[in-house]
Amino acid sequence: DGLTSDPMGVANAHHLVSVSVGPVPDTWRQAKRRGALSITVGMAARSDVARHRLGHMCAPTKVEIDSGGRMHMHLPRGPDWLDHDGMLVVRIDVKSSSVFGSGVQKQFKIWWHRSFLRRVDMEAGEERLCLSPWPDGPTDVLELDVAKAWIGGLHKDLQDHREVPAKFRLVAIFADAQCSTGADVDGEWEELHEL
Repeated sequence: DGLTSDPMGVANAHHLVSVSVGPVPDTWRQAKRRGALSITVGMAARSDVARHRLGHMCAPTKVEIDSGGRMHMHLPRGPDWLDHDGMLVVRIDVKSSSVFGSGVQKQFKIWWHRSFLRRVDMEAGEERLCLSPWPDGPTDVLELDVAKAWIGGLHKDLQDHREVPAKFRLVAIFADAQCSTGADVDGEWEELHEL
């Protein structure tokens, strides 16, 4: 009870539409303002991970940072995901403002399972950690909300919180495959890249 699909049955096709992370460090906000922030979002099936590959990756079509310091990445319509689960990877590159400085690269990895995504109504009135991915589209979406302690790539930062704040979260929004929202958004997903 409470699952969005049968974890043992045929997987319901779904696709990723947006990812939010934050609160982000001030250096990321400054880098975005000066055009020195590069982001890539990728998805990998279990078979891809076994071969150390991302099945699909793309750059967000739009990146916003809200007043609370959360960075929202809107994505082009991705591939219909036919597996029950997958790995979501977010790569963030912050270029240095100095010619002599080195930039910062961060990669976050999380696994999701379709049955355990939370169905939410984006118009229900509760405060969301993510923005609605569509101005005029469906508001009934599937949400994955992961605290810092469960995000791969941040395990060594759980005590000192030097890389990102203690309240850092990653929120991914998926939609059922029959939803056509995002299909006309510019940008495209590329296939098979190194993980």
